[in-house]
Amino acid sequence: MVNNRVTHIRSVMHEFATKAFVVVLVLGISWQKTEAQNNLGLHFTPEEITIWKDRAKSGPYRKFEDVSKNSPEGFARVIRNKDKFVNRDIGSFIWKGWQPESTDCIPRGSGAPSIDGPAFVRDAAFYALIKNDHQVKLRVKKYLLAQAGESGVDFSNDKRWCLSSGSLGDIAPGFLIANWTTKLLFAYDYVKDVFNDREKSKMNSWFYEAAEYFITIGTDLSYAFRNWKDGDYTLMKASLDVKNVKPKYFKDPHPARIPNSIFNNRRGCCVRFATLVGIMLEVDAFKSIGKRWVKDVLKYQMYQDGSVAEFHRGNLERPNQGWIYGSYIINQMVTISDAFARIGDMSLYDYKTTEGIFDSEAKNGPPKSLKLGITALGKYLDGTFDRYVTDSKDPFFKIDGVGGTRSQGDKVLGHDFGALISNLHYRDPYIKALYMRSGEDMPGYGKFLYGAGDRNAGQGDFGIFPDVFFMYAQLEGKIDPYRSGNNR
Repeated sequence: MVNNRVTHIRSVMHEFATKAFVVVLVLGISWQKTEAQNNLGLHFTPEEITIWKDRAKSGPYRKFEDVSKNSPEGFARVIRNKDKFVNRDIGSFIWKGWQPESTDCIPRGSGAPSIDGPAFVRDAAFYALIKNDHQVKLRVKKYLLAQAGESGVDFSNDKRWCLSSGSLGDIAPGFLIANWTTKLLFAYDYVKDVFNDREKSKMNSWFYEAAEYFITIGTDLSYAFRNWKDGDYTLMKASLDVKNVKPKYFKDPHPARIPNSIFNNRRGCCVRFATLVGIMLEVDAFKSIGKRWVKDVLKYQMYQDGSVAEFHRGNLERPNQGWIYGSYIINQMVTISDAFARIGDMSLYDYKTTEGIFDSEAKNGPPKSLKLGITALGKYLDGTFDRYVTDSKDPFFKIDGVGGTRSQGDKVLGHDFGALISNLHYRDPYIKALYMRSGEDMPGYGKFLYGAGDRNAGQGDFGIFPDVFFMYAQLEGKIDPYRSGNNR
């Protein structure tokens, strides 16, 4: 049965956000001309495109090891992915949704779209942006319009994309589909100059409906708080029950309770996508919730030393699992914060708080911040935080950014790399040493840097970017994409 409260919230949000969306459509011609003329996007400016054109020819981060030993390739992989998209039938990339002939709600644990397919589309669009390849742009446009026209992914159909108590906000395939739409949003952003007004309206409507769905299910925090969406943080009884206290993470004295762990990376995938749509389409309702989400993650997920409650997911089989998921939530906050910074709002990058709950308060020392969370990830790599998932000092159990399961042997992990874009703002030597893996006692690059789903970590968390090294590494102080809000 559909939760009436959630349905009401979605209805109110729809009424409010549609007004903003209508303004975008009414003013669509001037808005579209401005973007086409300036060639600006959610995470790129003309200055960055110029740098990418040069890097695509001569590096750095064009190919493997063109910076240092085992330094990740960037644009070479983009080209391979572009070729895979161009050389295959467009229909092979279309996702028709889960069992499109069905009329039931999409169930938890059901099938998700391909991880690689949307990456090929996105990288083809990125290639076309840099090379100004009109034919590739048109092929990407053809795919996106066809995909948006599939009835199985009509997110406004709440008989399929349901808002029941068993919604997909905190479980597969919900967050996986949110990452799929994020990759397609980036692809559209790269090639939107070849869409006419009618086609833009179709894509904008599709992304808007998807964003409305994901921000509704992603922020249903009713298990922890009475009514988070309306600002009521009264704790629910279930969140106080001792049986619902998560195991202590990395043998730290602070347990991760439900109000800490509910702000997790799965929900973060949903909120990030919707917030980016809000910034692109200027939907204040989505933007407002996205900003609140980041601030609440810093309040409730993050502990005083910058570690986050996601660390409770480390275990004896995969000691670094908590560090991986912790990296995801940090990366998601960075992506949201950076997108806001590019429209002139630096508040999330610079936000600091001492607030918290169940020992996540900053009682002593510096306040919590996004920068603190990024540097905390590095402290596990350089040994500043000498922590294990058990009392044993067996090196296998150490949280250090190296290692899969015992049977897999050492795997150099790079799940934190999605945060490197933040250093365009922070310009912090430690953060640079972290993504370069050049800091004292940090593990160096491996021949393959493992990211989500064992994909290359250069693509950021869940592989949403073409390549963060090629796009942003070692550009501190050389560019300033945040001058007075370049992008809107």
